[in-house]
Amino acid sequence: PRIDKSISGSVQKMFNENKDLVVTGATRGYKLNQKLKSQGKAVKNSRHLDGKALDLRINPSSERFMKRVNSDKKYKDSLGIEDVIKHHNHIHVEWK
Repeated sequence: PRIDKSISGSVQKMFNENKDLVVTGATRGYKLNQKLKSQGKAVKNSRHLDGKALDLRINPSSERFMKRVNSDKKYKDSLGIEDVIKHHNHIHVEWK
């Protein structure tokens, strides 16, 4: 998937430390975002538009990753992550 270069080191570290993460969504264009927004599946200013968000398949590895990021501020800050949110069919990771 295509991502913003400013987060590439953080993303690499995230995958090196969490071997079974699977990306299901990354950078998206304006038209796709508008379509998803009309379906209630995206927000107007999605970080996916600027390449600073990834969606992960829900599995044991992504669940552990989410739990660690949300409970360990130092780890979260070391990756430059703004937020990790579990949606009904994926885990959304958003960078600052």
